[in-house]
Amino acid sequence: MPLETTQHYEFRWGVILANAPRDSGIYALFRGEEWLYVGEADSIFIVLLEHLYQNIRLSTEMPTSFAFELCPPELRTPRLLQLVFRYQPTYTDRPELKVRED
Repeated sequence: MPLETTQHYEFRWGVILANAPRDSGIYALFRGEEWLYVGEADSIFIVLLEHLYQNIRLSTEMPTSFAFELCPPELRTPRLLQLVFRYQPTYTDRPELKVRED
């Protein structure tokens, strides 16, 4: 059940620009092997850049890499739920699903 792509990309601007799709999907942010964040987006590229430059709540736990899976909008929520319950990330797009304490 991991993300379709097992490849992790370094979480920095040039790598996001070169590798993140502009398409709908699920994405994860990692610190080493730890799942810090799982989210869904209409554009994985845009949301990763937003996390890189604007997401204050992850600032104390700066991600080191990201991974993604393309997914049509109607399938994103069920897939997000699967990943959240399986990997228990520290943060998610759905705060009501939070399973770990900060």
